[in-house]
Amino acid sequence: MYSLLRASGSFAATGPLLVLLGAQLYADEGGLAMVTERGVSEAWPLWLLLASGALFTIGALLASVQAALGRGLITVGALGWAVQAAGPALDRPMVTLASVTGLILLLHGLYPAAELPSRDFEDYPEAPRIRARIARARGAAITSLAGWPLLWLRGVQPDPESFAVLGVALFIGAAIVLEATFESLLQPRWTVLGIRLCAAASVVGVALALSGDGNRWSDAMAAASFTSMGGAVLMRPRFVPRPFLPALVDAVASQPARLLVTTFILLSVVGAVLLRLPVASATSAPIDFIDAAFTATSAVCVTGLIVLDTPVDFSPTGQALLLLLIQVGGLGIMSFSTAAFAALGRRLSLRHEAAIANLIGDRGKLFSSLGRLLGITFGVELAGALILFVLFTVQHDDPAATAAWRALFTSISAFCNAGFALQSDSLIPYASSPLVLHTISLLIIIGGLSPIACSELPALLRRNRVSIQTKLIFSMTVFLLALAAVLVGALEWSHSFKHLGTFDRVHAAYFQSVTLRTAGFNSVDYAQLQPATVWIMTAFMFIGGSPGGTAGGVKTTTIAILMLSVSSAIRGRTEAIAFGRRFNHRTVYKAAAIVSVAFLMVFAGIAIVSVTQPHIALPDTIFEVVSALGTVGISVGATGQLDDVGKLIIMVCMFIGRVGPLTLFLFLRERHAVQTWSYPETDVDVG
Repeated sequence: MYSLLRASGSFAATGPLLVLLGAQLYADEGGLAMVTERGVSEAWPLWLLLASGALFTIGALLASVQAALGRGLITVGALGWAVQAAGPALDRPMVTLASVTGLILLLHGLYPAAELPSRDFEDYPEAPRIRARIARARGAAITSLAGWPLLWLRGVQPDPESFAVLGVALFIGAAIVLEATFESLLQPRWTVLGIRLCAAASVVGVALALSGDGNRWSDAMAAASFTSMGGAVLMRPRFVPRPFLPALVDAVASQPARLLVTTFILLSVVGAVLLRLPVASATSAPIDFIDAAFTATSAVCVTGLIVLDTPVDFSPTGQALLLLLIQVGGLGIMSFSTAAFAALGRRLSLRHEAAIANLIGDRGKLFSSLGRLLGITFGVELAGALILFVLFTVQHDDPAATAAWRALFTSISAFCNAGFALQSDSLIPYASSPLVLHTISLLIIIGGLSPIACSELPALLRRNRVSIQTKLIFSMTVFLLALAAVLVGALEWSHSFKHLGTFDRVHAAYFQSVTLRTAGFNSVDYAQLQPATVWIMTAFMFIGGSPGGTAGGVKTTTIAILMLSVSSAIRGRTEAIAFGRRFNHRTVYKAAAIVSVAFLMVFAGIAIVSVTQPHIALPDTIFEVVSALGTVGISVGATGQLDDVGKLIIMVCMFIGRVGPLTLFLFLRERHAVQTWSYPETDVDVG
């Protein structure tokens, strides 16, 4: 019920915004002015647009009392909007994408799958009515703010017609906030009075702006926006047992998936702000925000795709900030937070401990597992840095200070599978230095395996008892490394490797097989690769590394489970078996779900990039999207061709690739459907 009410408030403000958004599709033909300047026959799309917006608003207002009727009107309005927007939508893909995404999200709230009770309200008989008011007001207030991004996307000076439509949306949002506050449901009392006064003032301001009394449209709209945001943030029942901010923090920290997503969002935002500082730039001018955000997201998500030349465009301070983002992003802020609590001698709550344990993997020995993880991480990174320091000073005659900084940066970047390098051409200068390549390869493999799995390696070598997951991880890792090395070496032996000696070609083939598993380094020019090699590398990038490590992709164990399931199906078996153990159907279903969702994300990313970046060839687009979603970070040249929209899309892909698979795994892990009966079994022909 509350999702419906929240959606009804959102749709009430969405109606006018859809009119504004649809008008952008007809901007070349005069926009909303078509309604008055042309006849009904020529301006019928705009008339249909206005009718669709009206149906949205009316249906939303009726949904709180007549749910079926309100949903029907909103659905009809959505269909009408889609009909009128079908033609010009082809010329404005980003506007269309934004509108379709917003509609899908709102329709999801309009038709919720289930409602969960709230513990904060269960002891109060008046709670349903109060929650309904607040949910509706928050939905309307937040949605009404979406008008400003719409005007920003338009990219021109707002006209009176656009402000009029935006004013209607803000008017509705402020009015619904006023409706909720007049029941005196907030605390403290001065908050209620302040929201009422601001909402009333904004309503008057919007009315004056719409009537044309004065030219300061933006001030009136800004006042309404501030009121809507204030109403959405400050509204809460008087009887909530805990303050809003601590409750919000606890709600995020107690859910592993929420904690993971929120952490990486905050890290990306903070990283973008830090890299935007003048001190981070190699020149006096600050880095463009979109480039700083792209670089920060790539570092936090340990991807390695770059739109700036790291050693040229960043100062030593900027490089240090970048390295910090890579390290924190590689380990995850959850590990550092838990370590801080342990160092301070404080004990986590049971809910927070469970959330961290789900991410680390061992609730019974939480702090010992974390200590082992941090110890292996910093120990391996330090050992790698020392070896690289010796190699850089002895074999390549680098000055001691330069070699030390380059060794430390490369070691951390390699272990975290980030792919950032302090050479403009990555590791191509070391194509004939096998010791450097193999040292970095070992760091990449250890980071991709996860420290927890590496800690069981001695027991595995001594043939002692280890977990089945560890056996799967090492088996698949060896198999994939060998297969990729043979395929890449065979295809590129006389092409991109032809300038190397015989043994250097072998080393290069092995290094590419390692780095394409989400590391992001390259020791040869990928622009010279054969098409067949590019497709093979795309497949290996999709697989990625192992669970618990810093690598991305769908993970080696997921592919192993599917391969075993396919093998069993071919043999006529009904169960996947390995190492004398059988995997239950739930594990197989999870693996299939993860791979299926990953394929859908890849397909969606390719489609969006192809529409918004038509100047990039399709094979390059596919490689770029898979590299971003797999957090690999290698490119065949498409990254440098991206415009601001393309950079934003790839940023989203990198973020989804980093948090998506683990979030989906945690989501599937926490869901346990209760079956009170079993259905009859049947067979269906497939294939």
